[in-house]
Amino acid sequence: MKTLIICLLLFAVPLFAYEGDFFYGFSAGAGSGEMRNNAFHVFDDYSRDPQLYPAEQGYSIQLQLGYVLLHDFRPGLVIDSWSRTGTFDFDHLVITPVATWFPGQNNFYIRPGAGISFTGVDYLERGDWHRKRDFGSAVSCAVGYVFKFEGMEIGPQIYYSGSVGKDLEVWASHYSLMVEINWAR
Repeated sequence: MKTLIICLLLFAVPLFAYEGDFFYGFSAGAGSGEMRNNAFHVFDDYSRDPQLYPAEQGYSIQLQLGYVLLHDFRPGLVIDSWSRTGTFDFDHLVITPVATWFPGQNNFYIRPGAGISFTGVDYLERGDWHRKRDFGSAVSCAVGYVFKFEGMEIGPQIYYSGSVGKDLEVWASHYSLMVEINWAR
């Protein structure tokens, strides 16, 4: 009997929201990120190689909002921030318009997006350390599975984001394993 109930929950008719509903939510989790910058090139020190920082563990928080356009398609906006462990400064902030698609009209989804990013960079300039934000373009992708209830959904999500900055020529990326919670209105 328990197996039957679990199977029904996993492939239940989605009850979360109906076409025309708005939704909002958040996700939180942990993951890893890394950065590479070419600040030496920007400051005309061509004898130095770009800095590649090692992958670091960190925390990720997302805010999302959107609209249920079709039963299995939701356009929306995701604001994602990633911070290295031990700091409370957002090292990587990504704002992306996204399209969430539920293939086969089940509870599994794919959420690609493209937008803008802000990356915090520490760099050495003529013997002094500086911190600057670099602005650039970003791509994101999430895959997940949600359990849908009336007016609410919750489930695991794997999220990836990559970006390229323009001022300091920063390449940054992070991935996180998160728990997502959404509400319909």
